[in-house]
Amino acid sequence: MGLTGDLERVQCLDSTQLLDVCTSVWNDMLSLIVEPAPPSFGPARNGSLIGCVQILGGWEGVLTLQTSPRFARLAAAVMFDIEPAAVAPDEIMDTLGELTNMLGGTAKALLPGPSMLSLPTVAEGDSYSMTFPGAEIVARVDASCAGEPLVVALLTRRS
Repeated sequence: MGLTGDLERVQCLDSTQLLDVCTSVWNDMLSLIVEPAPPSFGPARNGSLIGCVQILGGWEGVLTLQTSPRFARLAAAVMFDIEPAAVAPDEIMDTLGELTNMLGGTAKALLPGPSMLSLPTVAEGDSYSMTFPGAEIVARVDASCAGEPLVVALLTRRS
């Protein structure tokens, strides 16, 4: 039985549950292993990529996925079944958007509903700024996959 069948809906996910969501999505979509990592292992600000998706309805918030360009290229190669060197920039962005969407959808299924997801947004580069006014982090996962950093965060509106 899948993750959403194993866990009942909760008021909010904690970091352990969010790691379970990541593990499930990575296993199902990429056949790759996600391991917890220390926060200092997180993606360098320079050149990192970040995807986000809003959850709206019975529970409201944002899920973000930040990673390195190297991991995003590897994930795109797996998803498109091509060599990493052959991955085009739009395939990297599509992959990060799809991974963010799958994480958000899996998390949404565990949160109070009914809710819906926005389309994913992806940003890259050295000088982007992404803020979610009025939101606070309720769960964060610092992880590693294939030796590359991942940070997944779940934010909700401040009470």
